[in-house]
Amino acid sequence: MNPSFAVPDYRAPDICPIPWADFQAEFLSLYAPPLRAPATRAHMKFALDLLAELGATTTADLTVRLIAAVVTHQSPGRTNNTVLSRLRAVQAAATYAEKMGYTRISPFRIRRLSSWLRVSRPVGEKFHSRAEIRRVLDLMLAQRDASHGWTKWRAGRLLALASVLCYTGVRASEALYLQISDLDLDGGFLHVREHEGHRLKTLAADNVVPLPPPLIPILKEWLAHRMDAPPDAKTDPACPWVFPNISRSAKAPWVQGSTGQRPLDRLKAVASQAGVEGFTLLSC
Repeated sequence: MNPSFAVPDYRAPDICPIPWADFQAEFLSLYAPPLRAPATRAHMKFALDLLAELGATTTADLTVRLIAAVVTHQSPGRTNNTVLSRLRAVQAAATYAEKMGYTRISPFRIRRLSSWLRVSRPVGEKFHSRAEIRRVLDLMLAQRDASHGWTKWRAGRLLALASVLCYTGVRASEALYLQISDLDLDGGFLHVREHEGHRLKTLAADNVVPLPPPLIPILKEWLAHRMDAPPDAKTDPACPWVFPNISRSAKAPWVQGSTGQRPLDRLKAVASQAGVEGFTLLSC
């Protein structure tokens, strides 16, 4: 046989499967901060936990059959894009297992990742028009000015966050993890940089971003009331976050919350009221 057409022999005798729990602990050690971002590790752990739920007891179970089970696994709100994201994590784990001799061959060498399922592509514009964005921001402004107390505080926080995203184009995580020291309203700029618990996506992301003139009064108004809170809330005067999560004693940025109160939930709800569907933290 022509050597260029030789098929690799994957029946090597030195394959040594290990228990899934041991493999998971070993592989996730490669994703422990600061090696990788906490969110990346959490995403990988979710994928490995799912494999265990679907029957993986040792690395020998990393087969085409198991990957097919991941693809067909049903969960609330599941989309093909979600499944593809999980498969990418599984592929990384399977590649590692093969190279370490824990499994004979990665199932993604038998059937490539793109062949497992069809992912629909967005039709038309990926981002919203200026008119749509203006309509959403105008409604947020009107809701802030028409409300009182704690409702007004939350409306002001949402308006300021959405305005930063729309006017500057920074990433959602970069805006949510902004600290007071990152802002220079007199100079007209903000500084995107890493903070504890937040890792920048690229080295080039550490940069100074100019603030358009319409954004500055919105931020000034928000900062004047940033540490307002209900009488029973615990606040920290030294809170560094531009967008604090008061429900967590202002010790954390507003990146989480109960259902309906997360940044994306609030943004989508107001955008829907303004007649703009599909509005997200990424499409501003």
